[in-house]
Amino acid sequence: MIRLKIAEESFFNNGALLLPALKDAAGAPVEDGIRRWLEQPYDLTFVARKKGPGIDAKSLNRELRGKAADALAGIHGETHVEYGTFFHNGVNGFDFSLYDETYALVQLRNALIGAPGELNGEEKLRGLYQKAGEDPAAWQWRIQRIGGVPGEPVHCDKTRLTVVGELQFGNWALVKHDLLRLLNASDTVAIDYYIYITACGSLLAMLSDGVVSYQSTVEAIRENRRLLKIPMWIIGLDCDMG
Repeated sequence: MIRLKIAEESFFNNGALLLPALKDAAGAPVEDGIRRWLEQPYDLTFVARKKGPGIDAKSLNRELRGKAADALAGIHGETHVEYGTFFHNGVNGFDFSLYDETYALVQLRNALIGAPGELNGEEKLRGLYQKAGEDPAAWQWRIQRIGGVPGEPVHCDKTRLTVVGELQFGNWALVKHDLLRLLNASDTVAIDYYIYITACGSLLAMLSDGVVSYQSTVEAIRENRRLLKIPMWIIGLDCDMG
Protein backbone atom coordinates (compact mmCIF):
# COMPACT_ATOMS: atom_id res chain seq x y z
CA MET A 1 0.00 0.00 0.00
CA ILE A 2 1.27 3.45 -0.91
CA ARG A 3 -0.22 6.78 0.11
CA LEU A 4 -0.30 9.45 -2.57
CA LYS A 5 -0.09 13.15 -1.74
CA ILE A 6 -0.17 16.45 -3.57
CA ALA A 7 3.39 17.75 -3.21
CA GLU A 8 3.53 20.46 -5.90
CA GLU A 9 0.92 22.81 -7.37
CA SER A 10 0.94 25.57 -9.96
CA PHE A 11 -1.85 27.72 -11.35
CA PHE A 12 -2.07 29.51 -14.68
CA ASN A 13 -4.49 32.04 -16.17
CA ASN A 14 -6.13 32.88 -12.83
CA GLY A 15 -6.61 29.22 -12.04
CA ALA A 16 -6.27 29.83 -8.29
CA LEU A 17 -8.94 32.54 -8.35
CA LEU A 18 -11.43 30.42 -10.29
CA LEU A 19 -10.85 27.16 -8.41
CA PRO A 20 -13.32 27.91 -5.54
CA ALA A 21 -16.10 28.40 -8.12
CA LEU A 22 -15.80 24.85 -9.46
CA LYS A 23 -18.55 22.49 -8.27
CA ASP A 24 -19.29 18.83 -8.91
CA ALA A 25 -22.73 17.43 -9.74
CA ALA A 26 -23.74 17.47 -6.06
CA GLY A 27 -22.68 21.10 -5.63
CA ALA A 28 -19.59 20.21 -3.60
CA PRO A 29 -16.28 22.05 -4.23
CA VAL A 30 -14.21 20.35 -6.91
CA GLU A 31 -11.01 21.32 -5.08
CA ASP A 32 -12.04 19.35 -2.00
CA GLY A 33 -12.99 16.36 -4.14
CA ILE A 34 -9.71 16.40 -6.06
CA ARG A 35 -7.68 16.51 -2.86
CA ARG A 36 -9.77 13.74 -1.27
CA TRP A 37 -9.39 11.66 -4.44
CA LEU A 38 -5.64 12.01 -4.77
CA GLU A 39 -4.52 12.04 -1.15
CA GLN A 40 -5.29 8.54 0.08
CA PRO A 41 -3.73 5.05 0.13
CA TYR A 42 -3.56 3.11 -3.14
CA ASP A 43 -2.82 -0.54 -3.74
CA LEU A 44 -0.30 -0.27 -6.57
CA THR A 45 1.70 -2.89 -8.44
CA PHE A 46 5.44 -2.83 -7.84
CA VAL A 47 7.95 -3.89 -10.47
CA ALA A 48 11.68 -4.54 -10.45
CA ARG A 49 13.89 -1.92 -12.11
CA LYS A 50 17.67 -1.58 -12.38
CA LYS A 51 17.62 1.44 -10.08
CA GLY A 52 15.46 -0.35 -7.49
CA PRO A 53 11.76 -1.06 -6.84
CA GLY A 54 9.42 0.73 -9.19
CA ILE A 55 5.72 1.36 -9.66
CA ASP A 56 3.77 0.14 -12.67
CA ALA A 57 2.23 3.23 -14.31
CA LYS A 58 -0.74 1.21 -15.60
CA SER A 59 -1.71 0.20 -12.07
CA LEU A 60 -1.38 3.83 -10.95
CA ASN A 61 -3.72 4.98 -13.72
CA ARG A 62 -6.17 2.15 -13.08
CA GLU A 63 -6.37 2.72 -9.34
CA LEU A 64 -6.75 6.48 -9.66
CA ARG A 65 -9.54 6.13 -12.22
CA GLY A 66 -11.27 3.57 -10.02
CA LYS A 67 -11.56 5.91 -7.03
CA ALA A 68 -12.49 9.14 -8.83
CA ALA A 69 -16.26 8.65 -8.58
CA ASP A 70 -16.06 8.15 -4.81
CA ALA A 71 -14.72 11.68 -4.36
CA LEU A 72 -16.38 13.68 -7.14
CA ALA A 73 -20.10 13.41 -7.91
CA GLY A 74 -20.85 13.21 -11.63
CA ILE A 75 -17.25 12.81 -12.77
CA HIS A 76 -16.94 11.20 -16.21
CA GLY A 77 -14.08 9.04 -17.41
CA GLU A 78 -12.63 9.01 -20.93
CA THR A 79 -14.09 12.11 -22.58
CA HIS A 80 -13.84 13.24 -26.19
CA VAL A 81 -15.33 16.22 -27.99
CA GLU A 82 -17.73 15.85 -30.89
CA TYR A 83 -20.47 18.15 -32.26
CA GLY A 84 -19.64 20.77 -29.65
CA THR A 85 -20.22 18.51 -26.66
CA PHE A 86 -18.80 15.51 -24.81
CA PHE A 87 -19.00 11.75 -25.39
CA HIS A 88 -17.71 8.81 -23.35
CA ASN A 89 -17.60 5.83 -25.69
CA GLY A 90 -13.96 4.82 -25.44
CA VAL A 91 -12.52 7.22 -28.02
CA ASN A 92 -9.19 8.63 -26.86
CA GLY A 93 -9.67 11.99 -25.18
CA PHE A 94 -9.44 13.68 -21.79
CA ASP A 95 -9.07 11.30 -18.87
CA PHE A 96 -11.87 12.89 -16.86
CA SER A 97 -14.45 15.66 -17.00
CA LEU A 98 -17.10 17.43 -14.93
CA TYR A 99 -19.82 19.44 -16.62
CA ASP A 100 -23.49 20.45 -16.72
CA GLU A 101 -25.04 17.52 -18.57
CA THR A 102 -28.24 19.33 -19.50
CA TYR A 103 -26.28 22.20 -21.00
CA ALA A 104 -24.12 19.72 -22.94
CA LEU A 105 -27.19 17.94 -24.30
CA VAL A 106 -28.69 21.26 -25.45
CA GLN A 107 -25.46 22.07 -27.29
CA LEU A 108 -25.66 18.74 -29.09
CA ARG A 109 -29.29 19.34 -29.98
CA ASN A 110 -28.51 22.82 -31.31
CA ALA A 111 -25.55 21.59 -33.36
CA LEU A 112 -27.65 19.01 -35.20
CA ILE A 113 -31.24 20.23 -35.30
CA GLY A 114 -30.91 23.87 -34.22
CA ALA A 115 -29.50 26.71 -36.30
CA PRO A 116 -27.86 26.22 -38.67
CA GLY A 117 -28.14 22.51 -37.80
CA GLU A 118 -27.12 19.76 -40.19
CA LEU A 119 -28.77 17.93 -43.06
CA ASN A 120 -30.51 14.83 -41.65
CA GLY A 121 -29.67 16.10 -38.18
CA GLU A 122 -32.31 14.02 -36.40
CA GLU A 123 -30.99 10.83 -38.00
CA LYS A 124 -27.41 11.76 -37.00
CA LEU A 125 -28.64 12.42 -33.48
CA ARG A 126 -30.08 8.91 -33.22
CA GLY A 127 -26.82 7.50 -34.55
CA LEU A 128 -24.81 9.38 -31.96
CA TYR A 129 -26.98 8.05 -29.15
CA GLN A 130 -26.32 4.51 -30.31
CA LYS A 131 -22.64 5.31 -30.67
CA ALA A 132 -22.58 6.60 -27.10
CA GLY A 133 -24.04 3.34 -25.86
CA GLU A 134 -27.32 4.90 -24.74
CA ASP A 135 -30.88 3.76 -25.35
CA PRO A 136 -31.93 5.79 -28.45
CA ALA A 137 -35.52 6.05 -27.21
CA ALA A 138 -34.37 7.42 -23.85
CA TRP A 139 -32.11 9.95 -25.56
CA GLN A 140 -34.94 10.98 -27.87
CA TRP A 141 -37.16 11.55 -24.85
CA ARG A 142 -34.49 13.74 -23.23
CA ILE A 143 -34.19 15.78 -26.43
CA GLN A 144 -37.96 16.17 -26.65
CA ARG A 145 -38.04 17.48 -23.10
CA ILE A 146 -35.68 20.27 -24.16
CA GLY A 147 -38.35 21.44 -26.59
CA GLY A 148 -37.71 24.11 -29.18
CA VAL A 149 -38.45 24.38 -32.86
CA PRO A 150 -36.35 22.46 -35.42
CA GLY A 151 -34.04 24.89 -37.18
CA GLU A 152 -33.89 27.26 -34.21
CA PRO A 153 -31.46 27.14 -31.26
CA VAL A 154 -32.61 26.52 -27.70
CA HIS A 155 -31.09 28.77 -25.05
CA CYS A 156 -29.70 27.12 -21.93
CA ASP A 157 -27.69 28.72 -19.14
CA LYS A 158 -24.75 26.72 -17.85
CA THR A 159 -25.28 25.99 -14.15
CA ARG A 160 -21.69 24.97 -13.39
CA LEU A 161 -18.33 25.38 -15.03
CA THR A 162 -16.89 22.79 -17.39
CA VAL A 163 -13.74 21.02 -16.18
CA VAL A 164 -11.56 18.59 -18.10
CA GLY A 165 -8.37 16.92 -16.96
CA GLU A 166 -5.61 14.44 -17.50
CA LEU A 167 -3.79 11.78 -15.50
CA GLN A 168 -0.42 11.58 -17.19
CA PHE A 169 2.31 9.16 -16.16
CA GLY A 170 3.44 8.21 -19.67
CA ASN A 171 6.24 9.25 -22.01
CA TRP A 172 7.54 12.81 -21.59
CA ALA A 173 6.45 13.78 -25.14
CA LEU A 174 2.78 13.23 -24.24
CA VAL A 175 2.51 16.51 -22.35
CA LYS A 176 2.61 18.50 -25.60
CA HIS A 177 0.13 16.09 -27.18
CA ASP A 178 -2.22 16.66 -24.22
CA LEU A 179 -1.93 20.44 -24.51
CA LEU A 180 -2.62 20.26 -28.23
CA ARG A 181 -5.76 18.22 -27.50
CA LEU A 182 -6.87 20.94 -25.09
CA LEU A 183 -6.34 23.64 -27.72
CA ASN A 184 -8.25 21.70 -30.37
CA ALA A 185 -11.14 20.83 -28.05
CA SER A 186 -11.51 24.37 -26.71
CA ASP A 187 -12.04 25.53 -30.28
CA THR A 188 -15.20 23.40 -30.39
CA VAL A 189 -16.60 23.34 -26.86
CA ALA A 190 -16.45 25.89 -24.03
CA ILE A 191 -13.92 24.50 -21.53
CA ASP A 192 -13.68 26.62 -18.40
CA TYR A 193 -10.94 24.86 -16.45
CA TYR A 194 -8.13 22.34 -16.97
CA ILE A 195 -6.57 20.05 -14.34
CA TYR A 196 -3.35 18.21 -15.13
CA ILE A 197 -2.12 15.53 -12.72
CA THR A 198 1.34 14.06 -13.03
CA ALA A 199 4.24 12.82 -10.88
CA CYS A 200 7.03 14.46 -8.94
CA GLY A 201 9.54 13.53 -6.23
CA SER A 202 9.72 9.91 -5.08
CA LEU A 203 6.73 8.84 -7.16
CA LEU A 204 8.38 10.15 -10.31
CA ALA A 205 11.61 8.33 -9.44
CA MET A 206 9.70 5.06 -9.07
CA LEU A 207 8.10 5.29 -12.51
CA SER A 208 9.84 4.46 -15.80
CA ASP A 209 12.57 6.78 -17.05
CA GLY A 210 11.51 9.50 -19.45
CA VAL A 211 7.94 9.98 -18.20
CA VAL A 212 6.03 13.23 -17.99
CA SER A 213 6.92 15.10 -14.80
CA TYR A 214 5.34 17.96 -12.92
CA GLN A 215 8.29 20.19 -13.77
CA SER A 216 8.28 19.38 -17.49
CA THR A 217 4.54 20.11 -17.59
CA VAL A 218 4.97 23.50 -15.94
CA GLU A 219 7.79 24.37 -18.34
CA ALA A 220 5.74 23.33 -21.40
CA ILE A 221 2.84 25.52 -20.29
CA ARG A 222 5.11 28.49 -19.65
CA GLU A 223 6.58 28.10 -23.11
CA ASN A 224 3.10 28.19 -24.67
CA ARG A 225 1.31 30.71 -22.45
CA ARG A 226 0.32 32.88 -25.41
CA LEU A 227 -1.73 29.99 -26.79
CA LEU A 228 -3.02 28.45 -23.58
CA LYS A 229 -5.66 30.82 -22.17
CA ILE A 230 -7.76 28.40 -20.12
CA PRO A 231 -7.42 28.58 -16.30
CA MET A 232 -5.30 25.65 -15.11
CA TRP A 233 -4.37 23.73 -11.99
CA ILE A 234 -1.21 21.64 -12.41
CA ILE A 235 -0.73 18.99 -9.72
CA GLY A 236 2.44 17.11 -8.84
CA LEU A 237 1.73 13.80 -7.09
CA ASP A 238 4.26 12.27 -4.72
CA CYS A 239 3.98 9.34 -2.34
CA ASP A 240 4.58 8.13 1.21
CA MET A 241 5.24 4.45 1.70
CA GLY A 242 2.90 2.88 4.23
